[in-house]
Amino acid sequence: MDDSEGISLTEGFSWDDDSSALPDEFKDLTAELTMVRGKYDGEGDFRKSIKDRESQEKLHGQAGVVKTEDYRAGAVADARKKIAENPDLPANIFELADALSDLEDEQAENDAIALLESTYKTRSDFSFGKRAGELRIKQLKRKIREARATAAANPDGETAGGLPEELSAQLHDAELEHYRLCVKNYPTDLSAKYDYAIRLIADKQYDQAIPLLQQAQRDPRRKIAAMNKVGLCFAEKGWLDDAIDVYNKAINSYEIKEDAVAKELRYNLGNAYEQQGDADKALDVYRKIAQFDFAYKDVSERVDKLRASKKKPTSQ
Repeated sequence: MDDSEGISLTEGFSWDDDSSALPDEFKDLTAELTMVRGKYDGEGDFRKSIKDRESQEKLHGQAGVVKTEDYRAGAVADARKKIAENPDLPANIFELADALSDLEDEQAENDAIALLESTYKTRSDFSFGKRAGELRIKQLKRKIREARATAAANPDGETAGGLPEELSAQLHDAELEHYRLCVKNYPTDLSAKYDYAIRLIADKQYDQAIPLLQQAQRDPRRKIAAMNKVGLCFAEKGWLDDAIDVYNKAINSYEIKEDAVAKELRYNLGNAYEQQGDADKALDVYRKIAQFDFAYKDVSERVDKLRASKKKPTSQ
């Protein structure tokens, strides 16, 4: 601990209440403590202290969730200087691209993407193409947020940047192509395979998605989620027995029984039983979900519907 932390400025001193002057010894001690804390003496002179403070402020701005406009503009300027000094260093190219993207200005974002794509084409290094795809996706997500905000504020007006639905379609296409290229260039990247499969499912490309999801199950972080999606694919293909098998395996291997993942697995299992025509098993699954989350999706309605169907008299 710094010696200064144990210093009490008032210890050992006393003065009359009507005295306005501090003892000289007290003032000297105050100055000494200031020098220790500010590092103005010895190696830490005044200019070094100011420089250190500026560095700390810069790091604080960099770490903040919301970066100020001045900071972002300064980051671009710094990145351009580094590029000028060493244009071939990959880290400098990535830094400039990220700094431009952080401006959240369409032209700056496009410049960042163009820089990365040009470097990818020149060097045949997909790491630059991958970052370009990520920034394009980031740009589209920003535009979707802005379009939705504009639509909410002015429901009857037009959105300059496009309708949210149109932008969402563009985002889907961009993500589909991005993850396709990631899988092609990084064939051992299980997270890319999972992300690509999710986009394929949205396009009803189940036969292409299933093998990717089965491989993605080797990633412990995505095992259960990938099994759930495989079950969905089988169900959509009409392979209900296989979907039920996969859901049950996922449920049995998942240790947490009442979180969102567990509820979704059970809900999908109940739906598969229901599609198969096995009302009793479907009802049993839905009941168990309702017992610990009555408001989950439409579980209560499904329970009521299945129970009502069982009470209907059979025709003679």
